[in-house]
Amino acid sequence: MAYSELIKNFDHIREYLRDFFVYGFHTRDEFSAKSGRSYDNERRRIENYLDGWVSFRQTPTGKTLFISPEGSRVTHNPLYRAFKAKSFTSRDITLHFMILDFLSDGKSYSFQEIENVLYDRYLAHYEGLFFDESTLRKKLKEYASLGLLVMEKEGRKVTYHISKDEIRLEDCRDLLRFASEENLLGVIGSCMEDRLGEEESPLLFRNHSFMNMLDSETAAVILGAIREKRWLKIRKVNHRDGSEKLLSTIPWKVYVSLRSGRNYLLAGTSPGNLVSIRIDYIRSISAGDQAADYDELAARWKETVSPMWGVVIRRRLEHISMDIHVEPDENFIVRRLEREKRCGKVTRIDEKTFRFEADVMDSLEMVPWIRTFFGRITRLSADNPRLLRWIHQDLKEMSSLYEVNHDIQ
Repeated sequence: MAYSELIKNFDHIREYLRDFFVYGFHTRDEFSAKSGRSYDNERRRIENYLDGWVSFRQTPTGKTLFISPEGSRVTHNPLYRAFKAKSFTSRDITLHFMILDFLSDGKSYSFQEIENVLYDRYLAHYEGLFFDESTLRKKLKEYASLGLLVMEKEGRKVTYHISKDEIRLEDCRDLLRFASEENLLGVIGSCMEDRLGEEESPLLFRNHSFMNMLDSETAAVILGAIREKRWLKIRKVNHRDGSEKLLSTIPWKVYVSLRSGRNYLLAGTSPGNLVSIRIDYIRSISAGDQAADYDELAARWKETVSPMWGVVIRRRLEHISMDIHVEPDENFIVRRLEREKRCGKVTRIDEKTFRFEADVMDSLEMVPWIRTFFGRITRLSADNPRLLRWIHQDLKEMSSLYEVNHDIQ
């Protein structure tokens, strides 16, 4: 059974989960920035939250822990368990049920009517418990923004009533299952699934990334700032040396890597340059004022990223050219090239050869994609010599492993 201890500050748990799951495996002695007791307390929590998924390996430097879910049998992101351990105050949950209980009749009430009834019907029975007007207004506004309540304005009068949800969650189980595992804010779908109870899912995921959960709160702030065209103040960490950097940025796009599952923020800095920031490197984030020239900058950035293959942004472009062997009955290969060419172009050279060419910001990002055409590549040229070395080394190791002779010109 999952651990039931609730925590107020989720940031510490998030950092440890990232160290165990995202950045690599560490021993107790490597957490020099924190006390051994703090490490033991957080490790204990993680092991209980993720009961059944934490493994360990004894190394010469010590015992290393890591999260090791088996992809073939995992249909639910196990990291959501830790996220749902966040606590709330007794006052919060008390006010929550008071509001929903009073409005359960489906009628509309003004703020004054809600406030009066809460005090007369509910708070009168709780000695020492009270809520000021500001707290109640904020709670009603929050619930309206979440869709729990509907706020309507009639002249100078504002009324509230419970939202009538005509969608049955039972009819959306597969949709929720997919959204909770693939959506950047999938924790919302996971919480909705909890109301349906356990049931075996028919969905399995070939490339199942759990890391989105750790970025959920940060991503929510980013997406809200993009929608409202606001500046963001970001404090990000350099994972190599632990140094931190403060940035003022204008968020534009969120990119999700289909290969690694990592999330990246494309944002403009104060001088107007576009940068790419790994979201899991962001330690704190807050939204600021609106950016007056947001639409103009967005149009400029759209042109800037046109040669970008992945998430690396550079001024200098690198050319790559690749010839692919295709038999006459293998049009699916040609269709795939056309579908996945991104900023490149595909040209037919002869009856059995198609050429892919592109000018990209970082050709090394293309290596995983190029590898998928091994056995068909007859010629490869690139401005970046590291790409050619990587590819030829891969071919050399594969040829040795499978005892075949294959090379690229």
